[in-house]
Amino acid sequence: MRKNRLVKLLLSFVLIVSMFSMLGTGTASAAQAFIKPATGITPTGGNFGDYRSHGSHNGLDISNNDVNSPIKASASGTVTTSGVNSYWGEYIILSHSIAGKSYKTIYAHMKTGSRKVFYGNTVVQGQLLGYMGSTGDSTGQHLHFELHVGTTPVNPLPYIDGTINPQPITYHTYDSTWAVVEIVSPTGGSKANLFANVGSGIIGTLPVGGVYKVYGQKEYTDTGVLYYDVGPGYIHNAYGVINNHHAVVSSSITTYNSPNGTVNRTLAAGTYSTHGAKDGWYNLGASTWVRDSQIKVIKNP
Repeated sequence: MRKNRLVKLLLSFVLIVSMFSMLGTGTASAAQAFIKPATGITPTGGNFGDYRSHGSHNGLDISNNDVNSPIKASASGTVTTSGVNSYWGEYIILSHSIAGKSYKTIYAHMKTGSRKVFYGNTVVQGQLLGYMGSTGDSTGQHLHFELHVGTTPVNPLPYIDGTINPQPITYHTYDSTWAVVEIVSPTGGSKANLFANVGSGIIGTLPVGGVYKVYGQKEYTDTGVLYYDVGPGYIHNAYGVINNHHAVVSSSITTYNSPNGTVNRTLAAGTYSTHGAKDGWYNLGASTWVRDSQIKVIKNP
């Protein structure tokens, strides 16, 4: 009797867990909008606001003695300057748009000839920009890092330690979906039909304004009309607005023509829309498949 009761309890628990997993929109993990761009310590006089002979220090110095100490993008953005001057030496400036605000990050005193990105390049958070050096007005190897909100320099420390996080980035955990769809009605109705099969077998309705995971899409062979697979059934494409997830590629990766297929091409760092998901792989368009482990996916919206 006790054994049977225990089995029933375990089955009930599994059923409840399964129901909740079906109702959710995918688990995710939060990340910081800005990360520390290099490893090392802040030397004496290297904090934001410390007095210097030329005035207040507008950045944060990060120092270490490694021969090739990488400098990485603190946040995703666009290169607005990649150059050399007598004050900052070799330096890079990135612009960022986060939660409706404009930000700028500056990376100065880089190692001679180490800059990896240039004007107009799009970079992703954590992408290699170059290496720590001592070029320009510098007395030792370090990174001079500045963060500006609009045109105003601010203390970078609370941003890179997560105390201030203007827009936490949510990374999507793989669940065989590659987009979400918002239900709309081209006729002004309040519901959209849910079909058991592509183009046939109405099994219910979904309310206008509802947002659902997309597992796939298929064409109705008789008409060529596209339908979206939302799990319990299919909806006509005219009744859904697709919002693709986005794949963040931090460095160049090898892609394949299908899941576990043959090598397709090398994909450069950047942000790409997802167009399919299968067996732990994402399709980034044009039969460009990548493993989930190769990328970070941001669910949209």
